Amino acid sequence: MHAVNAQTRWYQTEAINALYNYFFVQGKTGHPLICLPTGSGKGFVIALFLQWIYTHWPNQRVIVGTHVKELIKQNYDKLLSVWPNAPAGICSAGLRRKELNWPITFAGRDTLVNLVALFGHIDLFIIDEAHLLGPDDEGNYMKIVIALMLINPRMKIIGFTATCWRTGMGSLTNGQIFTDIIYDICNIPGFARLFADYHLVPPIPKKMTNIIDTAGVRIINGDFSQAELANKADEKITWAALNEALHAGQDRMCRFVPCAGVERAIMTNEMIKAFGLRTAVVHSKMKGSQERDDIMSAYYSGELDTLVTNGIGLTGLDVQRIDHIIDLKPTLSAGQYVQTMGRGMRPFEVNGWRKQYCLVSGHAGNTRRLGPIDDPFIPEMKGPGRGDAPVRLCPACNTYNHASARICTFCGEAFEFEFKVAKVAFEDVMISGQLPKYEWFDVTGGVYYTQHTKRHATPTDRPTIKAVYSCHTKRFTEYVGIESPKPMVRKKAREWWRQRFPVDAFVPETVADAMRYIDMLVAPKRILVHTNREYPEVTGYEY
Repeated sequence: MHAVNAQTRWYQTEAINALYNYFFVQGKTGHPLICLPTGSGKGFVIALFLQWIYTHWPNQRVIVGTHVKELIKQNYDKLLSVWPNAPAGICSAGLRRKELNWPITFAGRDTLVNLVALFGHIDLFIIDEAHLLGPDDEGNYMKIVIALMLINPRMKIIGFTATCWRTGMGSLTNGQIFTDIIYDICNIPGFARLFADYHLVPPIPKKMTNIIDTAGVRIINGDFSQAELANKADEKITWAALNEALHAGQDRMCRFVPCAGVERAIMTNEMIKAFGLRTAVVHSKMKGSQERDDIMSAYYSGELDTLVTNGIGLTGLDVQRIDHIIDLKPTLSAGQYVQTMGRGMRPFEVNGWRKQYCLVSGHAGNTRRLGPIDDPFIPEMKGPGRGDAPVRLCPACNTYNHASARICTFCGEAFEFEFKVAKVAFEDVMISGQLPKYEWFDVTGGVYYTQHTKRHATPTDRPTIKAVYSCHTKRFTEYVGIESPKPMVRKKAREWWRQRFPVDAFVPETVADAMRYIDMLVAPKRILVHTNREYPEVTGYEY
């Protein structure tokens, strides 16, 4: 399968192809997960996949479910932007729409649970923010799944999430629904490529001296007691933290400030007003949704430059201008932490200015507690947590880096090899390791293919396709293991062939077979190369 939209990014194409390969090439019958970072465009992937499904099977009935009205509207609008005549409706009390008879329905979880029997036969149930589906059968999602499965036991479920794990559960595949994680770029190499391509911007943590103390706070249902946290985040520490954060971020344009508890959020908002900022607060005790909607509209439009919240907006908030997160809400939930940091990772450009990073003022100690954004502490079902991780503090700009970094990711200061490293539990390392360098090169001289065998090959070594890309004065080589005994290498090689060969159904079983058709391959116009490694690696293609 090939993506059908010129705007599709490499990882969106790969995600759609992963779904196609899972169901139609491998013939699997499980319920897969796609893991894409916050801000990377899950709605666009869902839209393209739906358009492709209806091109081939126009009689399907699909529900796309999520938990907040903002995401419901975003996903619906994204489908119409890709496919203006899409046969789609909305079922959401928050959006005041109850449309049940469309082939595609974008539905709110808490609305759907009361109306699910009216939908009848559903072929595909797509769950956005799939990490909200718990390990037991007590939640609304499980009630919906059970009701739909009673009508159609063969219904397929596809989950999309930025965190394919859950506290107390571990991987979402440990639950009762999802069976396979078929595409995941929420990891170190995935984030590195997204940053390199400017599809996301990195969060950069500065060393803060005013940290909310969580000593003695009870843990309830896997996270800190909100009531006890509110007592810890008193006026003194909050005022000191805001003073420090706003001084460090005085050049920032848009702030997002999560707090512990409703009362603390209201207090924090009043303090921020004293600094002369245009700020407002949203929280769970607001009397009506209209007040919240008005505030969110003002924040989206730029009328407000700061939003304070006690949890509202951690998902579904798409404000690209956010370039400063003042974190005043300690948590033990890696999922909540990743979602919070994701608010500031969307790229933004205006009048020739480009947002390069999101400053994180970590007064909650969450990075110290939960790890870097691209390699967070992933909760297991049982067992001890990870040990300490070494960090390196840049002496020039007070930014934390991973111990493996040779230069500061923020200011470029070179570290001495003899620099001593203090060990602390993930001490404010927002991005682990040194960011890889990726560069695009035009393929000006074409691609030369040969059959390659290792010089000192063993009986188990198999030949590969050697592809040499001619890019002006540079040459880049990759080896394609069509015959590899390793399933993942062979799978990647088959996908490599499908991208280039004009007939989808044909994939050679051997390198010798491949060489018979090698002249029919479509050569990429550009290649993406991971250049700052011992042997440069070709990682992406543009046709």
